[in-house]
Amino acid sequence: MEDNQLFNNNQHGFRKGRSCLSKLLAHHDWVLHNLAEEKNVDVMFLDFGKTFDQVDHGPRHHRETGRVNLCISLDINEGLNGSSLSSFADDTSLSLPITSIEDVPNLQRDLDTVYTWGSRNNMVFNEEKFEILRHCQHQEIKTETNLLKEGGHEISARQTAKCLGAHLGEDCTFHYHIDETVRGARGMAGWLLRIFYTREPKIMLTLWNTMIQPLLDYCM
Repeated sequence: MEDNQLFNNNQHGFRKGRSCLSKLLAHHDWVLHNLAEEKNVDVMFLDFGKTFDQVDHGPRHHRETGRVNLCISLDINEGLNGSSLSSFADDTSLSLPITSIEDVPNLQRDLDTVYTWGSRNNMVFNEEKFEILRHCQHQEIKTETNLLKEGGHEISARQTAKCLGAHLGEDCTFHYHIDETVRGARGMAGWLLRIFYTREPKIMLTLWNTMIQPLLDYCM
């Protein structure tokens, strides 16, 4: 598939030299680039529901999972008119630089195109888990516009959204991610100290390297 250029260009799963980190870095760089040009950036984080949550585990589950990932890799971005779609396997975001109130309906149309793609491919979105970050240079655009789920309900803007294990901030900082990472590491350290009565240095170092350090290393 790579040799025949069948992947959409912004798919970071299943590809040599790409990873969760490459998707996060490319996304963050793209947002900062547009903000530097005095544009707002609206980012929708989509969630696929039924296929992963309701399909029975076993061979059929794995076939369905593979089919989903293949569909997303190949053609989910077809028909989009201006929006950027980025994926790592099924973790998918849809975003658009916004320069005026008139640009927001363009993102909604592309979002509706993705909804149509889902119906055509028998995919179900878990709309309750949809998240949107509205990175703002122009506050009035954010306050006077909104985006809608497939059922017509408004998607509430968030101050932070979780993408591939990293907490992304509306203000493009990672303060919340750092706070959550430290909180998780402290919680893990407290649990380990309660479970293991020994304080033998070799055991403590092993526990640190295997249970705590990975929490601190990810996206830090």
